[in-house]
Amino acid sequence: GEAIVPSNSLPSLKSEGDEPTDITDASAYSLEEAKQKEESDAREAAANAKKMTVRERVEALRTKFTALLETNAALPPSERLPREAFHIDPGLKEKTDAEREARLEDAKLELAWESERNELALAKLQRHFTSVIDVEFVTLRAFETGRDVSSFRTTKLTDWQREAMAQVHSLIASEQAQRER
Repeated sequence: GEAIVPSNSLPSLKSEGDEPTDITDASAYSLEEAKQKEESDAREAAANAKKMTVRERVEALRTKFTALLETNAALPPSERLPREAFHIDPGLKEKTDAEREARLEDAKLELAWESERNELALAKLQRHFTSVIDVEFVTLRAFETGRDVSSFRTTKLTDWQREAMAQVHSLIASEQAQRER
């Protein structure tokens, strides 16, 4: 049957060297984070390499185009091609201009919506916090004496308070009128 392996023949941590140490550095990546970072870095490097090849191709085309323009300019006027002949797609400029204008219009609409939303939020905050204030807190300080005088913040009277005050004032006025008689 079964093979019995003596425990002293199995490798142990003590016999293989130092014990493993825990990673205590908070900035160290976990295995999963390290793998994700490596993949992200590889994607970024590939994208940058592709961008560089596109930039190099564009630069080569620009150089060729500039050489063609210089060659054309060196020709006698009767043999020169007009500048419009060098346009590959005559409608491309109009098309890109229309796309740019459409994107600008979209951006304006989005900003207008955001601006309107912010204005409404501001009006709501002002209604809630400042429209109920009748007198703001104000402090006046004297230059020479250093003394100061402060007002205190008061809220506006509610409708029922104003009505009650009007009734009180009319009662006072009617009592004064009766005394004067």
